[in-house]
Amino acid sequence: MFYVLVSLILLFTGVDGYFILGYLALSVLTATLFIRAKQLFSPRSGRKLRKKKPGLYDKLQSHLQSFKQLRESILNE
Repeated sequence: MFYVLVSLILLFTGVDGYFILGYLALSVLTATLFIRAKQLFSPRSGRKLRKKKPGLYDKLQSHLQSFKQLRESILNE
């Protein structure tokens, strides 16, 4: 329903029909990929990873912390 609503808004704003059809087709085809991605980033997944593979969890946390520090340094400049 969301994609149809966005498509209608694009139609009313004067966007070319071929672009709208392409957007709608790609959105519907890729929507199933986002369901799995949503599960990957849930808090439960983090706890599960920490329990099953603590070394990998610690490495991931270290990389995320480094990324956070880099982001903060860039934004504070």
